[in-house]
Amino acid sequence: SMCRHPYSAQWRHFARHCPNLVSESDKDKDGNAKSVKVYLDYQPELHQESKIHKYESLADLWSTWYTDYLDVNEFPRLMIRYEDLLFYPTEVVTAVCKCGGGKLINADNGIHHVEESAKKGHYKKGTPVGVVSAIIRYGKEDHRTDTMTQEDLSYARGAFSSDLMDLFHYSHPE
Repeated sequence: SMCRHPYSAQWRHFARHCPNLVSESDKDKDGNAKSVKVYLDYQPELHQESKIHKYESLADLWSTWYTDYLDVNEFPRLMIRYEDLLFYPTEVVTAVCKCGGGKLINADNGIHHVEESAKKGHYKKGTPVGVVSAIIRYGKEDHRTDTMTQEDLSYARGAFSSDLMDLFHYSHPE
């Protein structure tokens, strides 16, 4: 998702090599690929000036971002994996409603995905958007790592927080 819509994150990546966790050309003194730094420009609190945060890689950004949310005690939060909402919408929305003290309205008809993209904007002509393309893109493990190098995959095993990976029930590709 970040490869297609990087939001405020900036890092060197290409369609053929994304997320580009490590550089194909930049090596350390031992010949190991260096991680690709990520810069995120965001406003940390309402009415504060935006500032740039630097991360060692996209894996570091992901781990830091979600760890920060988990560490907050000032307010309750609900974290939902996108793939769960995509593949199990009725179960997820029902649980969210129950968590908030409500119930799913019109539950007999179930949840229906909207075919169009919820994100309005400029897309290349012919670019698939919406729920069907998301299911095709994320529903199979076959092509999840097509744009990653072996160095990216090796780096990912050590760079993603194992606690978060376990918490969200993610596993590294073989």
